[in-house]
Amino acid sequence: MKPFVWQDDPASKTSSADVVNQTETLTWEILGGKHGPVSSFAGDGLHKYYAAILNWVTGGASGKGEEFEPRLYARAHEHFTYYLQRVMASPVENVVFTCWDGKEADNPDLKSGGPSHIFPDLPGKMAKRIMGEFSVVIYSIADFAARQPNKPVPCRWQLLPEGKVWGAAVKAPTQVVLNLPIYIPQSYQALKEALEAAYVKAQGVKK
Repeated sequence: MKPFVWQDDPASKTSSADVVNQTETLTWEILGGKHGPVSSFAGDGLHKYYAAILNWVTGGASGKGEEFEPRLYARAHEHFTYYLQRVMASPVENVVFTCWDGKEADNPDLKSGGPSHIFPDLPGKMAKRIMGEFSVVIYSIADFAARQPNKPVPCRWQLLPEGKVWGAAVKAPTQVVLNLPIYIPQSYQALKEALEAAYVKAQGVKK
């Protein structure tokens, strides 16, 4: 693993436009092999990148908590989607992003008090639109209440929408999805095995 960690100087804070530009420039360099062979690309904290885009297109208003034209969300959505689609179209074998979670109203027309479910923590329509950009969307659950002394926190992944979490999905034929477990241990090997087993069962092949 070769990490690239963003660092900023508080004394001369980098503008959001520069953050977006530097992030994208480095991304294209990595995907293009400038920093060595790459089989997997992982971006940690996608919500932070979106925040930088929104602050950029609103001229700094978003970062200051000031009001801005709602139509600027559309510009932020489009640039954000452009970045995602370009990364996903790269020849890199695996692409992974992480994002915080947040509650999204089932009916955005209701001002308050309506039912809501957990989706990626992104503004407006992007919280749900981003679900279509990935073949697998996983929700990470850490059970801190069950933690034992000197042991890791018990964790699991949710693969399909259930309960309060709707921000989980797998793009696959219906029969494959029907054979997927809702929860699996939090590991890529467990994910690989669950997907392979579901495809085998969907084809009616015993393994």
